Amino acid sequence: MSANRRLLLLADEVAGIDADLGSAQADAWLVAAVDALAHALVDVADGAPSLTVSTPVRALPAGHDRDAPADRASCAAAATQLRRARAIMVSAVISDPAIYPDLDGAPQATIAEDVGHALDMLASALQDVASEPGVDRHQAVRAQAHRSVRSAYRLVQPHGQSTGLTQSEDSR
Repeated sequence: MSANRRLLLLADEVAGIDADLGSAQADAWLVAAVDALAHALVDVADGAPSLTVSTPVRALPAGHDRDAPADRASCAAAATQLRRARAIMVSAVISDPAIYPDLDGAPQATIAEDVGHALDMLASALQDVASEPGVDRHQAVRAQAHRSVRSAYRLVQPHGQSTGLTQSEDSR
């Protein structure tokens, strides 16, 4: 199977990744980050010189957020899927010189590196939530995971694109 086809199939798999972080706002950011990663994988498969699709974060009405325990099993499963996705992406990118003749310094290399870094960030954040040691660290672990999800999301947005949220919504 060609590298391009593997990456396109991977984009489809990544688009289906989901986890419950226990907060509607954090979940909305995760959905947007996963969607942005799927689009970014298509850009990598196409050899695009830059990211092409800006994925908005679904804004929630005031007071709509919830504070529930995260589903640790779904977070662990998603982390595993994201780590697998990164390994497949790296393998596909380095295995097909017809698509990427010289990755060193090429724009496609930067996109692939950003996608790989975003996959790593999300996987680590979700794994941290999944292996959170106890209730006393619950809020700190979840807050750090939410920051990591937002960072991963921003990494796979076209440069200069807005999240569609206001400054106060964006800083949560």
